[in-house]
Amino acid sequence: MEYRMLLRYKPTIPPGAVELCSEKWSWVPNGLEHMYRLETAVERPAQRNPCAMPPPYSHHALQALLDQNARIKRQVEEWESKGNQ
Repeated sequence: MEYRMLLRYKPTIPPGAVELCSEKWSWVPNGLEHMYRLETAVERPAQRNPCAMPPPYSHHALQALLDQNARIKRQVEEWESKGNQ
């Protein structure tokens, strides 16, 4: 199918179709899974922003973090090599 044909595509709902929501589709009649779904269901949009990104690292803070990660990796590799002997 060519891309230009997709641009003209108009989706239609077949006669007799029934709308299913995701909660109904994956519904489990009882048990912990059902209780979890009921407790975590979204009832309305949140009144606050989703999250705030932390400020970017400064060059020195980023370098310190990368150095720390490298030291930790080297330490783990040393432990693994000592454990294999």
